[in-house]
Amino acid sequence: MTTFIALYRGPTVADAEVVGLSADPEIVADFASRLLRRPAPPEEDPMLAPKHRAARRILRLIRTEALAAGGESR
Repeated sequence: MTTFIALYRGPTVADAEVVGLSADPEIVADFASRLLRRPAPPEEDPMLAPKHRAARRILRLIRTEALAAGGESR
């Protein structure tokens, strides 16, 4: 599975353009780790809770794969 990080910039989301792109395992692992360190928001909508749990599972998988590919743990 390919995983990469893209950085966009623009006056609005619709007008944003890619200014940076990386598939470097260290950058990918660091970004996933940073997102996982943020506390999960309290879920007010029970229909969204499974989606948010799945997203965190995917972030853990991405971090694990990136670390195995040579990224450093942070």
